[in-house]
Amino acid sequence: MLDPPLRSRQLPSTVQLFVLGVALLALGATFRHGSFAKRQPAGTTRDSSVRHPVVLVGPLLGQTLQVNDARWLNPCSPWTPTWTTAWVNLDKFAAACALHSSHAQLGLTFDPTTNRTKSPEHVQVRVAEGWDGLTFFGIDVYGNLTQRLESEGFVRDVDILPMGYDWRLSVADWEQEAFPRFFRTISDAVSRNGQPVVLTGVSMAAPFTHAFLKWANAKRGGKSWVQKNVHAFVPVAGPFNGAVNALSALMGGVVFDFASPGQPGAAKFKCPLCDPPLAEQVSEEQFVMKVVDGFGAVLKELLMDWLVTDITRLLREFPSLYWMSPGMDDSIPDRSYVTLQHGPWAQPEEIKASGLPSLFRRLLMHDEAERMKYALSVGSTEDPGVPTHCIYSHNVRTFSHLTFPAGGVFADIGASVEIGDGDGTVHSESLSVCERWKSTVKVYKLPGVRHGFEVIVGQVHDVIVGVAKGDDAALDAWTSPAFVDLDVPRDGMTNATILDEWQANLVVALNEDA
Repeated sequence: MLDPPLRSRQLPSTVQLFVLGVALLALGATFRHGSFAKRQPAGTTRDSSVRHPVVLVGPLLGQTLQVNDARWLNPCSPWTPTWTTAWVNLDKFAAACALHSSHAQLGLTFDPTTNRTKSPEHVQVRVAEGWDGLTFFGIDVYGNLTQRLESEGFVRDVDILPMGYDWRLSVADWEQEAFPRFFRTISDAVSRNGQPVVLTGVSMAAPFTHAFLKWANAKRGGKSWVQKNVHAFVPVAGPFNGAVNALSALMGGVVFDFASPGQPGAAKFKCPLCDPPLAEQVSEEQFVMKVVDGFGAVLKELLMDWLVTDITRLLREFPSLYWMSPGMDDSIPDRSYVTLQHGPWAQPEEIKASGLPSLFRRLLMHDEAERMKYALSVGSTEDPGVPTHCIYSHNVRTFSHLTFPAGGVFADIGASVEIGDGDGTVHSESLSVCERWKSTVKVYKLPGVRHGFEVIVGQVHDVIVGVAKGDDAALDAWTSPAFVDLDVPRDGMTNATILDEWQANLVVALNEDA
């Protein structure tokens, strides 16, 4: 049963504003002012002589991307091309250049023969170097965690290291640049510190690291290199089998076109586990605009005129979003995440994960079908083969299944969305994939923490520090806290204080920019 603290939240905060919600949840939570006292669980000891380097891997959306636009006579190209911030830039013109369909510096084409992507001609995009890559609107994605590690004696750029990458791309793209750079980062850290590393990160950082380990086993030194250089893998909120939320954004657009309750096209929601029951229909005013106001109000001047069409189009060009949609879990039977309704008396048609490419083709989305086909071929549900300490949240209402009429586009016809357990973005079946791995040492579950906010929780820091310092006693003693006992800055788990302050800061920045 989905219980309190969910009673105060009717729907996941990231619903259908996936393009902004994941990033803003993950990043709004990491203010530099937030800090934790140095915590040591009672009855445990630490061996201060052991300190495994920690590599912090970036999440989906929550990394700064830079662009070098050298297109001739293009309004977005400076007279002297240089690297500037593309994702996300508070300057209105720069934001339009990065995201608007007529310029789309961040746009990608996909080659299904190589499974690699290309930027527009004469446009280069990269993740910002070093720690700058793990920032978003100037916010340090792992600020609280880094502070905690530093309080334990770790040092930035010595045994705390950043691993950023272009989160838009395909696994085949990452094999060309990001994975070799990840390999060098680990090798250099081990050489410098004399200890194998701990790999950790939130959200897509987990499957990205999983894919890297698979690549390293196959193409760079094999299992012997991984065993020698990787002490442990600590995924946080890892969508190892994607998220229905991501699939809904690809199929239905960034924001569903909700009608008012009782009107044609009104979206219906059902939540069998919810207590109290969830209202079946949610109006645009109650739902969509509440979501947009909650996350996008400060961006309206930048994006809102073309948010739905252009951001949706752009998202559909990113292979990573298909990779982050539900796939086939290698340890359980192929299952359905989408139902097509063929009429009031016809039998519903269940679309299993393996059938998603065909579904895109039926919707005349042929390029999207190719991206989905490739995504299914590079799953991240197998045992990674390294000691794994898996951290995730539960008891947050989350998209778990989509139903829509077979005769039209998802965004144009009333959809039915089933709400189930998860962390508000990733459904529980995907989060819990790691529980089935033989390599998993322990699973650490948090109640009621929304996706991305795990990285500010003190009990999560305890796990990462315990793994990095070889403190097996502390890890063995770790128990799941009650919601009221979560160690967080102020009332961060309610989302309100942190996001409100973050939003206020952006309003100031926008006003100054104007």
